[in-house]
Formats: sequence, C-alpha cells, structure tokens
Amino acid sequence: MRTILFVHWNAIEAAELIKPLQRRWAVEVECDDGAAVWRKVKESDPRTVVISLDRMPSHGRHTALSIRNPSLPLIFVGGEPEMVNALRREIPEAVFTNHEDLSKVLAGLG
Repeated sequence: MRTILFVHWNAIEAAELIKPLQRRWAVEVECDDGAAVWRKVKESDPRTVVISLDRMPSHGRHTALSIRNPSLPLIFVGGEPEMVNALRREIPEAVFTNHEDLSKVLAGLG
C-alpha cells in the first residue's frame, strides 16, 4: 500500500492530526525538514503529500515547490486565508482543504 506523506512542522501536533487518517491509510510523517520530504518522495513514492499550512506556511510552500510533480497529488490543509489564496494562484493543481474534510478528500483520490 502506498503511503500518505503528512508534513507538519510540529511532531506532537502531527501525531494528533494524523490519527483520523491512520484508520484508513498508512501515513508517514515528516516534521523537521523540507529536504527530508524531498528525499522521502524520491525513495518511497507516496500516494500523495499532505502539507499542513497551520505552522510555518512558508516552509510548506517551499517544500511543495521542491517536490511539485504532475504525477504526485499535493494537498494543502489548514492555513490562513491569505497564504491559502496565494498558494492557490501559485500551485493551481493542488487541492486545498481543512482538517475536518481531509479524509473525504483523500478518499476521493481513489
């Protein structure tokens, strides 16, 4: 089963945020480093990458731009409206959602 790579810049918060996802999917978490996300994408070929914009959204943006690939779905979750709107313009192929609807969005990927 291909994993979902969940990126959030706080390990304790990430552990809580992924609990609902772990009921249905294998989830790997990266909390420390955008470069580590890039390596994990290259090594493990995740099903999708979910990037939380709740903390350090500029890191999330930079990480998304470094791994952006037409065959890899990017999902942004949370974040302030200004950052979300800017990212919608910059990465229009990405999906944007909130934490409450994330499971539904992931289920829709097939």
